[in-house]
Amino acid sequence: MYIDGDRLVVSIDADLSEVNELCEFVRSRMEYIEGVDFEQEKPSHFGSSALFALLAAMKTTKPELDVPLFAEGGFYLAEMGVLHWRAAWTKSN
Repeated sequence: MYIDGDRLVVSIDADLSEVNELCEFVRSRMEYIEGVDFEQEKPSHFGSSALFALLAAMKTTKPELDVPLFAEGGFYLAEMGVLHWRAAWTKSN
């Protein structure tokens, strides 16, 4: 994980200990983060559902946050196909 400008770059296959580190890393930097990107160009799977939970919490806290995982058209994972989310911040609710 690292910050590139105003974008947080994370590995989608992060395990639980890495997600815990990410949570601590993000806690004091949320106001500066404008979006999240993934290190992998074509991600295949989540390493831990905790990453999904953290990204969802970040998006709930800061609805304008750009998280490709929650894009309106869905998010493609090689092992799962296209994922579509319905959540409080989506226009479909």
